[in-house]
Amino acid sequence: MNPSELQVYLYEQIPMAKALGILVKKVELKCIILQAPLDVNINHKKTVFGGSLYSIATLACWSLAFLNAKQLNIKCEIVISKGEIDYKSPVTGDFEVTCQIEDEKAYAQFCDRLTKRNLSRLSLTAQIQEKGLIAVEYKGDFVAIRKS
Repeated sequence: MNPSELQVYLYEQIPMAKALGILVKKVELKCIILQAPLDVNINHKKTVFGGSLYSIATLACWSLAFLNAKQLNIKCEIVISKGEIDYKSPVTGDFEVTCQIEDEKAYAQFCDRLTKRNLSRLSLTAQIQEKGLIAVEYKGDFVAIRKS
């Protein structure tokens, strides 16, 4: 799936992605980058609303889990089981969320379990940078449940 295909999928299946102004910048099996504008995610302090940051970080991680399950040709549902976020500093402009698979062992286990069982789990992280510094760190646990 290329960036434009994923963007269309997200807009159709998760309408909030369109409302948040999300653009898919990069799609790889181990890395995804989403962009979003300040103007539709702005709060009363003229910074990005915390709920938007959480939602977009969750969506970046969900998308990476979804793409990896899809490349295995396994029909499944991807759901979040846990998510937490650390707001280190305000985000004051348009921004990018990067989610990368960094734990190769956990990734291999996710793929192996998903091919052999009905359920597999994957923990993912996402970061949002502001002026070269990490402004937001997100951690989420995702579950892939095979469809019959």
